[in-house]
Amino acid sequence: MAVAASYDTTLRYGAQTPFSDQLTFQVGRRHVGNDPYHNSIITAGNGGTKPTQAAFTILYNQGTEKYELEQTLQPDEQMWIDVGRLIREHVADKDGRHFPPN
Repeated sequence: MAVAASYDTTLRYGAQTPFSDQLTFQVGRRHVGNDPYHNSIITAGNGGTKPTQAAFTILYNQGTEKYELEQTLQPDEQMWIDVGRLIREHVADKDGRHFPPN
C-alpha cells in the first residue's frame, strides 16, 4: 500500500496516510497515540453517491470503555477528528461521555 507523507522544515509537524483507490465501509483496529507533543488526526470520507452515516468509536481502558461519534456525510464530504482536542477540551461523545485526562 502506498503512503503519502509531509513534514514541516523542523520535522515537528507531519502527516502520513496510507491510500488506495478502493473504498471501504469499515476500518479495523488501530492504535492511536496522543501526548503533549503529538496529536492524532483521524479522517473519514464518503466516496459514494449517497449520504452515509459515519460512526467513529475509540475503545480505551483496556476496551472496557468507549467513546463514540456519529456524523452524516454527504457524497465527497469528510469528517476530521482531532483526538488531542477531544481529550484536552473534554468534548462529550454522542452519549455525553468524556475521555479521562490521562
